[in-house]
Amino acid sequence: MEFGAATFGVNCMYQGKEGIYEITMPMETEGVVVAGRETYGEPKKIADVTASKDGDDCVATVTRHGITYLELKGKTSESLETSSFTDDVYCFKVFPSCEQNKPADQNPLLVRINMHRTQSVHTKLDGEIILRESPMDPVADLPVKEMVSLVWEEGTSSSNASVVEEVDIMSYVPFMHSRYDSV
Repeated sequence: MEFGAATFGVNCMYQGKEGIYEITMPMETEGVVVAGRETYGEPKKIADVTASKDGDDCVATVTRHGITYLELKGKTSESLETSSFTDDVYCFKVFPSCEQNKPADQNPLLVRINMHRTQSVHTKLDGEIILRESPMDPVADLPVKEMVSLVWEEGTSSSNASVVEEVDIMSYVPFMHSRYDSV
């Protein structure tokens, strides 16, 4: 199965409502990266993304700058009921300033993406997610205390979004990232 995209986020809460804050969204094609970054502020970057299912064995990897920093390995253990649902996904839309001593031309915008998903496959996995050190993709810095669930999903998605809040630029600067980076 050809996949070409991944998302990695953490659970969050915004105004009393649960959601997902996207940390990284590795993608294989430039067009998808540019469209997502410019339209929604999604943290998309070019990466080699693979996902395969062979019988009960499932493997997925994300590699950037020669480092496989995300990896999933598992065996299917139970078919689960498929469903359609909507996740509230959050990210910050901000573009660097053209002026030298200014981080951005305007304050960042907190964007809520209503990600509508329809599962065609939903399977419980017994396995692991491996987070490796990577200077440009520091997902291994996140402490994983407990694996709550591990599933393999296939299906379709569509989205719509809205700006929910403007954020002070100086509080966002330490977390600012760009489309291009190097090791």
